[in-house]
Amino acid sequence: MKKSTVTLIIENSKGEILLLLRDNKEDIPFPNQWYILGGSAEEGELPIDAIKREIKEEIEIELPELSLHKVYNWPEKIEYVYNIKMDLDLERTPLNEGQKLQYFSQVEIEGLDLGFHDKEIALDYFSTRIKENNNEMRSSWKLS
Repeated sequence: MKKSTVTLIIENSKGEILLLLRDNKEDIPFPNQWYILGGSAEEGELPIDAIKREIKEEIEIELPELSLHKVYNWPEKIEYVYNIKMDLDLERTPLNEGQKLQYFSQVEIEGLDLGFHDKEIALDYFSTRIKENNNEMRSSWKLS
């Protein structure tokens, strides 16, 4: 059975998403690279509980209700990607793992080398969000 991982896309009011710069330790995967917050689900743990636990461990945030954005079936794992819109004050957000938190735009992410499958996830998220925004605009035009 494949392992389960969880990821949380935190989008701010500017449409940027939050990334964490991993520690620069040779014994971890993708050291000193940016990635989307998250981690592995523990045995028997539901993905929603896993992402809430991971975010609490990483940045000490108690999460409200989350939306499941997408589930990816990678060759090596199943990845549950959640999303939430939230403006965090990064100067005041505790950081228990990694070196730094920073919000990035789609254009900035296109130029980064992200760990794991996170670049693909981030760009897919931006693409989906653009389609949703276009559909909302078309719906509002029909109402007018």
